[in-house]
Amino acid sequence: MPDLTDDEFTLLMIADNGESLAPIGRWKQSILALTARGLLQRNNEVNYGITLAGKEARAARDHEDAAAMLRVLGRDPPAIEARKELPSSDSEGLKDG
Repeated sequence: MPDLTDDEFTLLMIADNGESLAPIGRWKQSILALTARGLLQRNNEVNYGITLAGKEARAARDHEDAAAMLRVLGRDPPAIEARKELPSSDSEGLKDG
């Protein structure tokens, strides 16, 4: 997964929602960089859209961010999945008398 700046990730999220991007102002440099890396494609002079590689890069970054948040919270995905399989405290045999 390519390293993405926060601006590049933001642009991929916008484009992945079907929006067209214009290389102007603050976004110009990031749009051109993403295009050079094959994550965006130029449709015409002012319209850029996401590529399959861009969709994959966005999904990978989403996954990395979610995993990082779980680590910050002291949780990891395997432990969360294992907990889902444990009986709840309301299960038979665990109720107070």
